[in-house]
Amino acid sequence: IDGGSYYRQLRVAAELVKLGLATEDEVEDFGPEDKIRGCAKLCELEGDVCRGFDWRKNRVKSSPLTDCYFNTNFPTYTATSTSRNNYEDWLCFTKEQTLCDKLSQTLTLEVCLSDPNVCEAKADLNENGRESCDSWCGRSGLVCDKAWNDKNGCGKKRKIPCSKTGKKESICSCKIG
Repeated sequence: IDGGSYYRQLRVAAELVKLGLATEDEVEDFGPEDKIRGCAKLCELEGDVCRGFDWRKNRVKSSPLTDCYFNTNFPTYTATSTSRNNYEDWLCFTKEQTLCDKLSQTLTLEVCLSDPNVCEAKADLNENGRESCDSWCGRSGLVCDKAWNDKNGCGKKRKIPCSKTGKKESICSCKIG
């Protein structure tokens, strides 16, 4: 599992106390599972920028002692070789992805609606050779459900066919096929 490069590292117990989410007495008895849950909570508080985290047990090579590393990328499986036989001291976690997260490399403008079943986003259909919302959604393995000319931002002017090509800024509604 590869979480990519991290953008922030911290000590879970100290950060929870600092934010008032736990007391000194509570964190004194924290075990690995408590620290992992704490790291997940702190990643959640970071919002969309934190896509996952690495938790490292007994990390002693850094100063100050850190055990939680936030990632801007969703962790992915990589088949790279390593000399390590045991990863019980270094675990990688990811947040649940929405459909808009799956479109993240395709998105160029802004997300209008994001939920587990639908992603509505402003798309620049001129950018990739005058494509349609069908092909724009399709690049991420999704299908176009509806499409609109945009009014301003995420405002919808009028409905257009998913197959219409080349509109500079359109709103595409993508779903799982």
